[in-house]
Formats: sequence, C-alpha cells, structure tokens
Amino acid sequence: MYRLCGDIVMKEIRIFDFLLDKKHSKAVAYEFGNKTFSFNEIYNLTIKTANILLSKGIKPKDTIALLFDNSPEFILSVLASDVLCLRTIPINTKLSKEQILQILEELKPKFLLTNLSIQLTSTDTELIHLDLETIKEGYLKQVDIQKCSPDEPFLISTTSGSTSKPKPIVLSTSTKIKRAFETVIDLYKVKDEDVLIVSTPMYHTLGFRLSLIPIYSGCKAVIIDKFEPQDWLYTVSIKKVSLSILVSSQIRSILPYIRKGEYDLSSLRCLVSSSSSLSKVEKEEILNLLSCDFHEMYGTSETSTVSDINLREFRAKIESVGYPLKNVEVAIIDHQGNKLKPKEVGEIAVKTPLIFSGYLNMEQETKRAFLGDYFLTGDLGYMDEDGFLYYKGRKKFLYKVGAINVFPEDVESVILSYNGIKECAVVGVQEGGETKLIAFYSAEDEIRESELRKFCFQKLATYQVPYKFIQLEELPKNHVGKIDRRALECYFREREYE
Repeated sequence: MYRLCGDIVMKEIRIFDFLLDKKHSKAVAYEFGNKTFSFNEIYNLTIKTANILLSKGIKPKDTIALLFDNSPEFILSVLASDVLCLRTIPINTKLSKEQILQILEELKPKFLLTNLSIQLTSTDTELIHLDLETIKEGYLKQVDIQKCSPDEPFLISTTSGSTSKPKPIVLSTSTKIKRAFETVIDLYKVKDEDVLIVSTPMYHTLGFRLSLIPIYSGCKAVIIDKFEPQDWLYTVSIKKVSLSILVSSQIRSILPYIRKGEYDLSSLRCLVSSSSSLSKVEKEEILNLLSCDFHEMYGTSETSTVSDINLREFRAKIESVGYPLKNVEVAIIDHQGNKLKPKEVGEIAVKTPLIFSGYLNMEQETKRAFLGDYFLTGDLGYMDEDGFLYYKGRKKFLYKVGAINVFPEDVESVILSYNGIKECAVVGVQEGGETKLIAFYSAEDEIRESELRKFCFQKLATYQVPYKFIQLEELPKNHVGKIDRRALECYFREREYE
C-alpha cells in the first residue's frame, strides 16, 4: 500500500486503493445537503459508475471531460476514472457553451460526462449524461481494475486565468496523492474524526484535492454547492466543521458576520487562507475573533502549496506567507536569473517534488516556465533572514509610475484599512503614454472618492496614490473566487470609452 507518513512512502499508487481499505465502512464520507454517503456506499457507487462508463464504450486510458458542479457525480466520476486509468479534464461549469466547445476542440477528450442540460454540436466529443439516479440503478459487478503507471497523466486542469489565458496543466496520479498528503493531511494533521468543508469548485485543483481527502484520510467532507458567506458560516456551525481552506476573498467576505458573533464557530480547529494574501489588519482581526489555528499558505496550480505559516504561532511574521514546506526550495531571482539576498524583491522560483508534469501540448511554454529545476511562478516576493517568504504580487501587475515601481498590493492594503471597505483591487492603465493607477473597491456604504484620496495621501507616497477611485457593488471574480484584474482593466477602458 502507498502511504505517506513522515518519511515512509509505500508502494500504493492509485486513489482507488485507499477506498478499497474503507469499502466495508459505514462511516459517513460525504454530506451533500440532506444526502449522506458512507464509504461503503461510495465504493459500490464507484463500481457502478465504472461499469456504466465501460458500457458506454469508454476504454482504459481514454481522455474524458467532466462538467459537474460540486456533486456526488463529480466524485464518483473521478474515482471511476482512477479505476479505469482514464485522463480527466474538469471543466468550469460557469463557462458559456461556446467556451466549453472551444475547450473540447482544443483538448479533444473522447467523452464529456455531465449531469447538466447541454447539447454538443460541431465536436467529436461524445456526450454521456450521468446523474446519481442512473448510477444507483447500475450494475454492481466486478470491474477489472486497470494497472496504471504512477507517472501517467491523471488530471488535466487549468490555471486560474486571473492574469492571463488559462493554461492546461498535467498532473500524474502519484503527484495528486502526494499533494493531498503533504499539503493537507500531514500539514494540517487531518484525522478521521475531522469534518472538512469543501466550498470551492471541484473543477479547480484546490476543490478537486479537498474533495478526495476523505478517501485518503477517513474524515468526513461536507460539500456545499457554491460559496456564500452566510451559508458557509451556517454549515460550519451546524455540521461542526473542524477544517476549512478558503481563498482570501472568501475569508474577507465572512469577516463582517464573524464580527457580529451570530454563528458558533467553536468547532473550527484550523482555518487556512489561500490565493492572494490578506492584509495585516484582516489577519489580526481573524486571530482576535477566532480561537482556532489560522494559516496563510502560498502556492500555484503548477507547484501546489509552496509555503505555509500558522499565524497564531508566528504572529511576529504576520505579513509572511510562510516557510517553505519540507523538501521544497524557494529562490528569489532577478530578471537575469541571479539569486537575490534576503529582503530583496524578485521573482519567486520554486523547486518541489509536487511539481506538475507540464502544460498539455505546450512543450515550449513548459520549458520557458523553468530555470533549471526551478519553476518560475511569475510572482514577486522576498525572503527574510529567517527564511520566511513574503508575497508582493504578480510580476505582470508591477506598475511603473513615473520611473518608480509600485506594487498594487501595497496600495490595496492601505485602502482595505479604511473603515467600511470590503474589497479592493488596484490596476494600472495607460493614459497619455503614462501608467496611471485605478483603485476599484466595494464598501458597506457609499464612500466618496475625495475621502479615500485624502486618506491615501496620508498613508502612501504621492506616486502610490491612485489617479481614480471607482466604487462597485462587487468586484468581479474568476471561478476560484480571486478578483479578476483583467476584467477590471476592461471595465475601465469601456467606461472611459463611453
């Protein structure tokens, strides 16, 4: 059996083997609304799903696409894919039909599995409608479990696309298993008595990873369809959730409700913030309002988690995104590839055993993403003298105002400290041959631009103060919950043109 426990690594290389260990267990593995599924039920439904896929003409090592929201069908399709050694492509269900067809045309899966109403035209991909009732009525007969190499492609996912066109990344079965243990189970000490909440889309790498944690660890996962602040808080309170990993914008959205003390969050033993960093003020507030461990982590889809910090233990490092995980090396490099000294800002480069296999059918793009064994993240940051990592923002969003570099995160953290501000993003636009900063924000009430401008002049250097402040009801997000800066740039250009 393949087990990662401390330094011991055994020989099991497939996800389904972990389920085999639990196939007789009546313990609850998943809760979807008012529906619960034991490990025994998940095992039987996985076998039925595999039989259905075989009956539809799917063959071992075929490539299939999955078009599901957070649902039992998604998990069962993934587990059945592992049984049959299939390559899976989760697709964002929020995309338009034209965008879905474009993905199918580019990645060319043989089949598309879905429980949604969709018709396929102008594509060679065959549609298979797969819902829970159909699966339950399937045959529970023995399936020949295929032999898979641990390095064979298993998951073809995409980057978040918050700064550029999403790129398809390839992950092997062994890498997916290692990521689950080293970046969740071992890192946050997951036990079978834990209750995990999954509130990010399963078609994204984080939600995908979290949805399989029960299979590996024996814990229970409570799955919610989509993230809504009050729904998340209610579920944590009622279901006694002990572990949650959220993106920073989601944590920011629950803060107003936590302040009011309307929900009992005493069951939480660990809350993790991923994606872009929270401000120092927000982190301090979380630590003061909650009694659980509060972690900040940093990573990318290509590398998985790179660094982590328990801010309750390392409060003096509250602006850090953590210390590199075991066996992970981080270097800060300049534009010529030279390693920089502590406190010097440069590109974050990562050497990790959890690295992806490459971008699908993009050999040159994959090569350009590496400097030797180090993956070039496109993120800017620095290391302190103690080896802790500090994130400064995306390399693509480092703006030169006049001749001086401005990190939008520095400006955003100040604006977010203004009373009543809920969200903020600063982008740079070209106007008259110069880069000018535009601050977008949402707030509990209307906040005048003149007030914010005056506040920024008190807290920031003159060149850091935005040229314009634009209040929106809500800032646009991508499917993971990250603020979509490209959408804000487009919004400003269209607004000015009008």
